[in-house]
Amino acid sequence: MNIYTIPFCPFCFRVKLTTQIKNISPSEVSFHEIELKNPPEKFHKLNPNKTVPTVEISSEQGLAESLVIMEYLDETFASKYPIFGENSTEKALNKYLIERVNNEVTGYLMACFFSCQSKVKFTKALDKLHLAYENLEKLLPKNLVFFGGNQLNAVDISFAPFYCYFFIAQKIRNEIFLPKKDTKSFKYFNALINDPHIKKLILDNELFNKHIEECVSAKEEIQKIKNSSRALISDLHTAVEQLNHKLKTTYHKNITWYLESNTSGPYIITHFKFSNYHQALNAIEYLCDLQETSDHHTNFRLDNFSELAVEICTHQPKWGVTEMDLAFAEVLSTHISN
Repeated sequence: MNIYTIPFCPFCFRVKLTTQIKNISPSEVSFHEIELKNPPEKFHKLNPNKTVPTVEISSEQGLAESLVIMEYLDETFASKYPIFGENSTEKALNKYLIERVNNEVTGYLMACFFSCQSKVKFTKALDKLHLAYENLEKLLPKNLVFFGGNQLNAVDISFAPFYCYFFIAQKIRNEIFLPKKDTKSFKYFNALINDPHIKKLILDNELFNKHIEECVSAKEEIQKIKNSSRALISDLHTAVEQLNHKLKTTYHKNITWYLESNTSGPYIITHFKFSNYHQALNAIEYLCDLQETSDHHTNFRLDNFSELAVEICTHQPKWGVTEMDLAFAEVLSTHISN
């Protein structure tokens, strides 16, 4: 039996964990990692939607969706440990628990993970994180290590890969907090990360850890703003001309920044124009998020939801325009179009 996967995919990890927990040998199930952008020709026939994981049922037919494949493997290798349960009642209850854990726990954890590069969204996700722990506390069985008792079952297997994402992110971003140590949730999380199957397949993989670090670290463009010089630029006319030239030739943006002055000193300004209300709101949302994430702020004014004026300069310790201001203007201009 052939199963097609990609590296670091939590849904693929579900299926790989299933084969390990059920002790299905490589001679019985063979995994093939592919590139979704350039998959094998055979894969197109098996799954025209090009999603992973995909199991090959026949030369012309494949089966997708991780939970469906988990159940397919459980029934195909029924003589091995039944991860969904031994009878219809256990199977139904475990499927019900998988759905509840996905909706009431996993979503909150992954909201923190996927918002790490946006301060506004990350703050909102952190505010709701306690709900995941409260919900999990209610769902976990009493006096048992896992949902499956002393070993992982389908509920644990479906949740574990996503928790691994969250666990590595939590080690990198110390703003992410864990449940209290005396809770069932904390003990459950600790049992997951110490399970030998999960450690070997996911957590001990250096490439996986590096992948997660890249996902939760600041974007390159944010680093560019933060790492730019705060020293005032003396030849502002040339600097602004170079910025505008770069926007037109490198990014193909029809945006021009102008150098102006007030009683305090120089600043740069541009106007973004919008054809509808939604474009204006999206631009404001992005601008505010960029300000908070880069810790660099501007003055802006929205007129009639059709034109956004943005002024950028440095106020402290002296008024003027810096390389950081120009970097902010460049990044902003690449994301908001006239």
